[in-house]
Amino acid sequence: MCAKPKVQLSIPDTGSLSIGDNCFFHSGVKLILTMPKPIVEIGQWVFVGLDTIIAAKQSIEIGDFTFFAPRCYVIDHEHGFEPGQLIHNQKSILKSVKIGRDCYVGTGSVVLGGANIGDGAIIGACSVVKGEVGSGEIWAGNP
Repeated sequence: MCAKPKVQLSIPDTGSLSIGDNCFFHSGVKLILTMPKPIVEIGQWVFVGLDTIIAAKQSIEIGDFTFFAPRCYVIDHEHGFEPGQLIHNQKSILKSVKIGRDCYVGTGSVVLGGANIGDGAIIGACSVVKGEVGSGEIWAGNP
């Protein structure tokens, strides 16, 4: 693994991070694994662009040869929004993320919990992905 200065890594005792050979992490990248039991698996030859954040509480898998442009955000959890309850007191909703092999995630894109991006897919700049993107598809926009 090669990393530029100012890459931040946070892993709890219950967490697991695996990074394949020949990966590159640009300046400002943050890998934030938090409770309860986060697992992040990054394949080999993955490029993670400037100021990208990967945040896991459950599971994020990134396939070999995948490329993230700058300022992407990948997260496998969100707050609950049950009516009549303070947001502060609600438990996180956990949904695994899987990004296939040889994918491209454009600048400023957000990949949300429950996303499953197939091999060879391309995500356009500033897109939001929260569901299925088929192998080889080109997807851009917000749901």
